[in-house]
Amino acid sequence: MNDGIEAGIRHVSKEQAIYEHLRQAIISGALQPGQRVLPSEVARRLRVSSMPVRNALMRLEAEQLVTRAPHREFVVRQYSAIEIRELYAIRATLEGLAGRLGARRVNADALREARATLSRAEQHLARGEFRALMDANREFHECIYRQAGNGQLRELIRALRDKADRYRAMYAAIREIREDTVQEHREILAALERGDAEGV
Repeated sequence: MNDGIEAGIRHVSKEQAIYEHLRQAIISGALQPGQRVLPSEVARRLRVSSMPVRNALMRLEAEQLVTRAPHREFVVRQYSAIEIRELYAIRATLEGLAGRLGARRVNADALREARATLSRAEQHLARGEFRALMDANREFHECIYRQAGNGQLRELIRALRDKADRYRAMYAAIREIREDTVQEHREILAALERGDAEGV
């Protein structure tokens, strides 16, 4: 759990480095929903004091990525099936808006970037590189969101995606779903290339 953390601490505050480390562990699924996170244990593993760990966890609590449990411990937030459906319903609406806006403003450079990212995703799919495929899929969507020209919209989508992606990792482990996702991205790219905002 402490890989690279000491190097990170040299460049940013301890609290920020710990916050980023724990946040990434939650989003990637390294820390599972429902898993206890003890500040003293994290501090011991990262070889830091408990205070910056506790402060980092309080920031994650404010983002609803962890919740406070009795006896001064934290737990990785576990969403109910209803909450997950709500998250995805909101994401679908916001990402649809970002897709339409992005398609109307897309330029040749962005199209080249989207093609290259999709090509990497196809290679990762063929090689069974699950994590790299998820990263490429995320980059593909970011390419479109940047074209939307709306920073607030991007931030809202990013926050919702961070809450939901650890659950997506569970079902995206199924090969048929990964293949469907890549095919959908091919269709999105085709719609972008023909300037079809509604199709995107």
